This record gives sequence, C-alpha cells and structure tokens, in this order.
Amino acid sequence: MARALRAGRELDPERRADTAALVAAAETVAFRAALLVGERVLELAGAEGLDRFWRNIRVLAKRGSSGPTLRAIGDHFLNSVRTPSAQWT
Repeated sequence: MARALRAGRELDPERRADTAALVAAAETVAFRAALLVGERVLELAGAEGLDRFWRNIRVLAKRGSSGPTLRAIGDHFLNSVRTPSAQWT
C-alpha cells in the first residue's frame, strides 16, 4: 500500500484495484477483531458505560463487511478478478 501512496496519480488501474482489495480486506479483519474484543470487554467489565462503544463497533462493522464486498475480495485474490476501485467503497 505504501507503493500505491507513493505512486499517487500515476497508479495504474490494475495496481489501484489491488490496493483497494487490500484496504477492503484490512477493514474486514479490523472490524471482526473489534467485534471480538468488544464482546470480551463487555463480558469482563459489564455494560456499564461501554454499551455505547459496542453499538458504534457494530454499526461500523455492518457497514464495512457486506456480502458483496467479501465476495469481491475473494474473487480478487482467488480468481484474479479486477474489480474497479470505485466499487470497493
């Protein structure tokens, strides 16, 4: 991803799609990890004052890891399907 940032506007469409797939995969992993950590924190500490953070995590996770996005990530890495970067958001 650092190479993509350095390339800036000279980034070709194929590399842009690769970078978009990496970002989407990283978001998915981060959201799932946040959900797991949030569940454990609520189990240990209870819901006193932390339920708001849990709801925020759930809202972000639902927005970021939709079925079509996960399918596109899989297609990109397993089948070399190049999805245009505008469709990752």
